[in-house]
Amino acid sequence: ASCKFTAIHDPDSSIITAARYLNDSLLACQTPNATAWFVDDETSVDAVIEIALNDQQYTRMNALVFTFFVDATIIRAEQSSTDNNLVINGGEPITVYGKKLRKETDLKCVHRTQSKVCQQTKCTQGIYVGALYLRSEKMYCGAPSFPGQAPSQSGLVGADKSVLLL
Repeated sequence: ASCKFTAIHDPDSSIITAARYLNDSLLACQTPNATAWFVDDETSVDAVIEIALNDQQYTRMNALVFTFFVDATIIRAEQSSTDNNLVINGGEPITVYGKKLRKETDLKCVHRTQSKVCQQTKCTQGIYVGALYLRSEKMYCGAPSFPGQAPSQSGLVGADKSVLLL
Protein backbone atom coordinates (compact mmCIF):
# COMPACT_ATOMS: atom_id res chain seq x y z
CA ALA A 1 0.00 0.00 0.00
CA SER A 2 1.09 3.55 -0.60
CA CYS A 3 -0.04 7.14 -0.06
CA LYS A 4 0.15 10.01 -2.52
CA PHE A 5 0.36 13.58 -1.25
CA THR A 6 -0.55 16.20 -3.88
CA ALA A 7 -0.01 19.88 -3.21
CA ILE A 8 -3.31 21.73 -3.58
CA HIS A 9 -1.57 24.81 -5.01
CA ASP A 10 0.31 22.65 -7.57
CA PRO A 11 -1.76 19.57 -8.63
CA ASP A 12 1.10 18.37 -10.86
CA SER A 13 3.38 17.98 -7.84
CA SER A 14 2.94 14.74 -5.90
CA ILE A 15 5.02 12.72 -3.48
CA ILE A 16 4.40 8.99 -2.94
CA THR A 17 5.25 7.35 0.38
CA ALA A 18 4.84 3.95 1.95
CA ALA A 19 1.71 3.03 3.89
CA ARG A 20 1.60 0.52 6.70
CA TYR A 21 -1.42 -1.64 7.48
CA LEU A 22 -2.43 -1.14 11.11
CA ASN A 23 -5.59 -3.26 10.93
CA ASP A 24 -8.36 -4.20 8.46
CA SER A 25 -9.69 -0.64 8.31
CA LEU A 26 -6.69 1.55 9.08
CA LEU A 27 -3.51 2.54 7.22
CA ALA A 28 -0.68 4.78 8.43
CA CYS A 29 0.95 6.99 5.81
CA GLN A 30 4.57 8.06 6.14
CA THR A 31 4.67 11.85 5.75
CA PRO A 32 7.08 13.09 3.09
CA ASN A 33 9.50 15.98 3.17
CA ALA A 34 7.48 18.72 1.48
CA THR A 35 10.08 21.49 1.75
CA ALA A 36 10.07 22.05 -2.03
CA TRP A 37 6.38 22.95 -1.94
CA PHE A 38 6.90 26.04 0.22
CA VAL A 39 7.10 29.31 -1.69
CA ASP A 40 8.41 32.62 -0.32
CA ASP A 41 7.23 33.17 3.25
CA GLU A 42 4.52 30.51 3.37
CA THR A 43 4.25 28.86 6.76
CA SER A 44 1.90 26.05 5.69
CA VAL A 45 0.96 24.07 2.59
CA ASP A 46 -2.12 21.87 2.18
CA ALA A 47 -2.01 18.56 0.32
CA VAL A 48 -4.69 16.06 -0.66
CA ILE A 49 -3.96 12.48 0.39
CA GLU A 50 -4.81 9.57 -1.89
CA ILE A 51 -4.47 5.89 -0.99
CA ALA A 52 -3.57 2.91 -3.19
CA LEU A 53 -3.75 -0.63 -1.87
CA ASN A 54 -1.98 -1.92 -5.00
CA ASP A 55 0.55 0.98 -5.30
CA GLN A 56 -1.01 1.93 -8.65
CA GLN A 57 -4.67 2.98 -8.47
CA TYR A 58 -5.04 5.91 -6.08
CA THR A 59 -8.40 6.79 -4.64
CA ARG A 60 -9.19 10.08 -2.96
CA MET A 61 -10.74 9.35 0.40
CA ASN A 62 -13.35 12.12 0.65
CA ALA A 63 -10.69 14.75 -0.14
CA LEU A 64 -8.66 14.14 3.00
CA VAL A 65 -6.36 17.16 3.44
CA PHE A 66 -3.06 17.18 5.32
CA THR A 67 -1.30 20.41 6.29
CA PHE A 68 2.50 20.69 6.28
CA PHE A 69 4.07 23.40 8.45
CA VAL A 70 7.46 25.07 8.21
CA ASP A 71 9.44 24.75 11.42
CA ALA A 72 9.56 27.99 13.33
CA THR A 73 13.02 29.35 14.08
CA ILE A 74 13.67 30.93 17.47
CA ILE A 75 16.26 33.70 17.23
CA ARG A 76 16.18 34.80 20.85
CA ALA A 77 13.99 34.89 23.92
CA GLU A 78 14.31 37.59 26.52
CA GLN A 79 12.53 39.01 29.47
CA SER A 80 12.48 42.72 30.06
CA SER A 81 11.32 44.67 33.04
CA THR A 82 10.85 48.33 33.82
CA ASP A 83 13.15 47.97 36.81
CA ASN A 84 16.44 46.08 37.09
CA ASN A 85 14.87 42.89 38.50
CA LEU A 86 14.91 40.56 35.53
CA VAL A 87 13.36 37.33 36.70
CA ILE A 88 13.11 34.31 34.41
CA ASN A 89 11.35 32.09 36.97
CA GLY A 90 8.07 33.98 37.18
CA GLY A 91 7.23 37.59 36.59
CA GLU A 92 7.17 39.50 33.32
CA PRO A 93 6.34 37.58 30.12
CA ILE A 94 9.16 36.34 27.94
CA THR A 95 9.33 37.88 24.46
CA VAL A 96 10.23 35.33 21.80
CA TYR A 97 11.71 36.62 18.54
CA GLY A 98 11.88 34.31 15.58
CA LYS A 99 10.91 33.54 12.03
CA LYS A 100 7.77 31.85 10.78
CA LEU A 101 6.06 31.75 14.16
CA ARG A 102 2.50 30.52 13.66
CA LYS A 103 -0.79 31.84 14.93
CA GLU A 104 -2.52 28.80 16.37
CA THR A 105 -5.50 28.32 18.63
CA ASP A 106 -4.39 27.34 22.11
CA LEU A 107 -0.78 28.41 21.41
CA LYS A 108 1.60 27.38 24.20
CA CYS A 109 5.24 27.50 25.18
CA VAL A 110 6.96 24.86 27.25
CA HIS A 111 9.79 25.79 29.61
CA ARG A 112 12.13 23.00 30.61
CA THR A 113 15.47 22.58 32.24
CA GLN A 114 18.20 21.35 29.93
CA SER A 115 19.11 17.75 30.63
CA LYS A 116 21.04 15.17 28.66
CA VAL A 117 18.07 12.79 28.86
CA CYS A 118 15.74 15.36 27.26
CA GLN A 119 18.31 16.30 24.61
CA GLN A 120 18.71 12.66 23.62
CA THR A 121 15.03 11.70 23.72
CA LYS A 122 13.53 15.08 22.73
CA CYS A 123 11.17 14.79 25.67
CA THR A 124 8.30 17.21 26.07
CA GLN A 125 8.27 17.34 29.86
CA GLY A 126 8.23 20.81 31.30
CA ILE A 127 5.98 23.61 32.42
CA TYR A 128 3.43 24.56 29.77
CA VAL A 129 2.22 28.15 29.70
CA GLY A 130 -0.05 30.17 27.47
CA ALA A 131 1.41 32.24 24.64
CA LEU A 132 0.24 35.32 22.79
CA TYR A 133 0.97 35.54 19.06
CA LEU A 134 1.80 39.06 17.85
CA ARG A 135 3.17 38.42 14.35
CA SER A 136 5.31 35.87 12.52
CA GLU A 137 8.46 37.32 14.12
CA LYS A 138 7.28 37.93 17.71
CA MET A 139 5.22 36.32 20.47
CA TYR A 140 4.93 36.44 24.26
CA CYS A 141 5.22 33.45 26.58
CA GLY A 142 4.28 33.32 30.24
CA ALA A 143 7.17 32.98 32.70
CA PRO A 144 6.45 30.24 35.25
CA SER A 145 8.33 29.36 38.40
CA PHE A 146 10.51 26.27 38.29
CA PRO A 147 9.97 24.32 41.54
CA GLY A 148 13.06 24.15 43.73
CA GLN A 149 15.10 26.65 41.70
CA ALA A 150 16.05 30.14 42.70
CA PRO A 151 15.01 32.91 40.30
CA SER A 152 17.56 33.70 37.63
CA GLN A 153 18.95 37.23 37.37
CA SER A 154 19.63 36.99 33.65
CA GLY A 155 17.41 38.66 31.08
CA LEU A 156 17.99 35.93 28.51
CA VAL A 157 16.58 32.44 28.46
CA GLY A 158 19.59 30.42 27.53
CA ALA A 159 22.12 28.10 29.07
CA ASP A 160 20.00 26.37 31.69
CA LYS A 161 16.47 26.95 30.36
CA SER A 162 14.95 26.67 26.93
CA VAL A 163 11.76 27.94 25.36
CA LEU A 164 10.09 25.65 22.88
CA LEU A 165 7.14 26.42 20.64
CA LEU A 166 4.43 23.80 20.28
